[in-house]
Order: sequence, then C-alpha cells, then structure tokens
Amino acid sequence: WTSVRERSEPSHHRMHPQYDRKINEDEALASNVSVLHRWFPDGSAVLTFQIERKDDDNTYFGHLSKIDTATKRVKPLVAVAGGQDVYFDLSPDGNQVVFSASAAGPLGRELDADSDRTSLYLYDMTTGKLETLINRTVTCAKFSPDGRRLLLGVPDKNDDGPSKIGVMDLKTRKSKTLARDAVLKVGDMMNSVSVYPSWVDDESVIYLSQYAAYGTAAVNVRLQSVTIDGQTQTDLQPIIDAGAGAHAAP
Repeated sequence: WTSVRERSEPSHHRMHPQYDRKINEDEALASNVSVLHRWFPDGSAVLTFQIERKDDDNTYFGHLSKIDTATKRVKPLVAVAGGQDVYFDLSPDGNQVVFSASAAGPLGRELDADSDRTSLYLYDMTTGKLETLINRTVTCAKFSPDGRRLLLGVPDKNDDGPSKIGVMDLKTRKSKTLARDAVLKVGDMMNSVSVYPSWVDDESVIYLSQYAAYGTAAVNVRLQSVTIDGQTQTDLQPIIDAGAGAHAAP
C-alpha cells in the first residue's frame, strides 16, 4: 500500500504512481491506498482503494474512493473488503466501477468477508446501485473501449493450471470463454507477478498463453490475440521474435 500523488499528464489507464522522487506530505492526495488506481476520463480525479484496517486473516477493509486532484477531497463510494489483490477498473465514461473483492456493501455497513473467496461486483456511481456480477473468483475485469463488455481473467479452480479468459456482455450479463490456456501470474510462488489480458480494440484482446517447453520446469508464455467471437486466434510470438532478431542482428 502506498500514497497517491498528483501527476502532470493524467490518463485513466495509468495504474501506478511514479516513484522518481520522494513524495512530500503536501504532495500526497491520500494515504493508506492501493498501488492500483484509475484516472477519471477528464483527469480531474483518481479512483483508489483506501484502507481503514486489516484483520488477522490479512483481509483489508476500506472503501473505493474518488479523490479530486485539485482539492484533494476524498469521496468514499462503496465499502469493500478483500486481500492485497483487490482489482478494479473504471468505465470509459467514468460512471461505473467493476471490482473483485471478498465482500462489498453500502458505506457504513459492517462487512463479513471470507478471505478465501471473492466475487465480481459492479457499482454505478450515478445511481448508487451495487450489483454482484459473478459469485466466484475473478482475477481481473476490464471494460472494453466502448464500455459495453468486460474482459475477464478467471484462475484455475485448483490454482495450479492454466487460467481462462472470457468476455461478458454488460447488457445481457451473458459471458463466454475465449481461451483456456491463459497465464495470470508469472514467477515462482514467493515472487510471482500478476499479468493481465487487455483489450486491443472493441473486437479483440491480447493475453499471455502457457505452453510446455522440454527440459524446463518454468512457466513459458507466448503472446496471443483472439477476437471476442472466439473465432480467430493469432500467435503473436513469431512477430515478436522476428522483430527482436532483427534488432539483435549486427
């Protein structure tokens, strides 16, 4: 957890604060917040998970908050409880938040959180409506550029195999699987790093797939693209390898 400070070139896609120099107290927008944050479309505010307390099971309790970058005013939106991997994304119009958490509810409600499971929630800032979209663990969920769909990363049930990526239509609430060979973490158990699928445009996504390489126990990955109808999948690794080879050539 860290503090968020103002940036000169805001973008709602940025996820991490800069660390090019020490943050002074008068520069900090808020403290006890997650590293992950989202800029609102007009650059006037950021969305973050602000922490109030942690229990003995390492569950963090707090709220998603909108922080005005000019006034530093913090506006709590919805109560949230979860682990260190609480993930959230902001819709392109800045009106909705999708997030994964162990529990969520109206501000002021005492949350009963199970640290071993999470659900996917949708919160509408214009109406105050909180909705449970999926009652199972979803590692990440990202709005499409047009805001009509969600890209989902779903871990293996036993947490020891390839993950799935899928897409949900927000109008019908129907979802479908696009790939079953995705990687959402790389590295060993103690030093793993999360990696997420991403939208290319409204009709296609990219993700890292897992494949077996003879003679190594490491997780080997390749960059893939797939259309949201699931009909066209392209292995992008040969293009990457060709480009790397060209730059490496004398």
